[in-house]
Amino acid sequence: MAGYYLHNLYNACENIFRRIAEAFENEIPDPSRWHALLLERMGREIEGIRPRVLREETLRLLDELRRFRHVFRTLYRFDLDPERVARARQDAFRLEPLLEADLQGFLEFLSRMDEGAS
Repeated sequence: MAGYYLHNLYNACENIFRRIAEAFENEIPDPSRWHALLLERMGREIEGIRPRVLREETLRLLDELRRFRHVFRTLYRFDLDPERVARARQDAFRLEPLLEADLQGFLEFLSRMDEGAS
């Protein structure tokens, strides 16, 4: 059951990142790697367009969660390694405050952008 929630957590994050990318960037050129490339892009500032969305530690934890999601999707009919699930769960708890702070910072950028447009 924990694997399912971790899978959904990453999906929710990825949906946020896709919306940011759609609003501020062009398409990702390599569709075979779009999940990893999307995450990489969230760690980069696009000068004159937007700041970086995620810090290094947040990116690292999200990349681990992305990898876990891949394993979960691939092995969903089989038993997952309980130790791997436990590590992913611990990473998710460490990720929560980092992700919240990073997204709050991005929301503040959007607010400043909106105030500048008025």
